[in-house]
Amino acid sequence: MKLKASMPILIIEGGDTIRQGLKRMLLEIGFTKVSEAKDGEIAWSKVEDAFKQNRPFQLVICDNEVDKLSALEIKEKLQSHTHWNKDCAFLLTLSDSDQQKVMAAIQSGITDLMVKPYSAQNLIDKIDTIFKRKIKKAG
Repeated sequence: MKLKASMPILIIEGGDTIRQGLKRMLLEIGFTKVSEAKDGEIAWSKVEDAFKQNRPFQLVICDNEVDKLSALEIKEKLQSHTHWNKDCAFLLTLSDSDQQKVMAAIQSGITDLMVKPYSAQNLIDKIDTIFKRKIKKAG
């Protein structure tokens, strides 16, 4: 499957360096619609702006350690709101593979998770896998 370069993506990551590096990776891969937020409040504002422009996000990449709301709280809030694109994938990033964190993430219904650090190739492989899986579920 070839992913669309214009697929709207939202990065939610508190660390400026990591967030900007992830955005740079996505842009270098070829994605053109990449937004970023450093916390849950800014992320919510971005979601509403995207809805108003009729361009809801198709992928959210969210760090597990986000200020103001946990990643799982952000996911729950976003997915329960009418402005949310119900087909949007939620990729959780973790700084370690702690089994409790992984199990909590899986039980919350996230689409997938990824442990840091990761390369551009790891990221595109993960995104490609997520969307292939979504197509299989729909088919």
